[in-house]
Amino acid sequence: MRHVIRQPAYDLNSRPFMIIWETTNACDLSCRHCRAQAIPEHDPLGLNTAQAQQLLEQVESFGTPRPIFIFTGGDPFKRADLFDLLTYGNELGLMMAVSPSGTPLLNEANLRKVKACGAKAMSLSLDGSTPERHDDFRRVPGSFELTTRGWQLAREIGLKLQLNTTVTRYNLTDLPNIFRLVTDYGAMTWSLFFLVPTGRGKEED
Repeated sequence: MRHVIRQPAYDLNSRPFMIIWETTNACDLSCRHCRAQAIPEHDPLGLNTAQAQQLLEQVESFGTPRPIFIFTGGDPFKRADLFDLLTYGNELGLMMAVSPSGTPLLNEANLRKVKACGAKAMSLSLDGSTPERHDDFRRVPGSFELTTRGWQLAREIGLKLQLNTTVTRYNLTDLPNIFRLVTDYGAMTWSLFFLVPTGRGKEED
């Protein structure tokens, strides 16, 4: 893993380097730290397809180099129009990535479609070095296995991989073990996030 700090070759006051869109607050996990207090189904008050396309057009209007655009959530796979939006963003020439949850929706068919629609990278969350630790944090059995399978699929399909860890009192001592997993799986980047006590994170910690 390389340790590199890159400075964009343009004024960050004139355009963002990265835009992260929470596409939905729907997710099938029940994570201890969830700021969105995720719900099972997509909220109809969220942006509809036409509004989301307008958002992508606004991002395209920044000109080149365009910001990196990340579809996150919740779980972006809970949006029925995700693939249509990825295709539209690709037609606009956007550099796109997805950040799905470690659920059964993180499967080969969906990841291959994500790649075919134009996404270049994917980020996944890893909050423990063992199934017991990770699944206790995500509060859904099997999430660790689905997440590690997602890493393998990303490498096979050709999606660049970033792994994210939220640092809490539950996994602070486990970080060295998580780092070893990150390097073993060949992630391009490991991002550490520090818990902001909002949503469930406020209730739990």
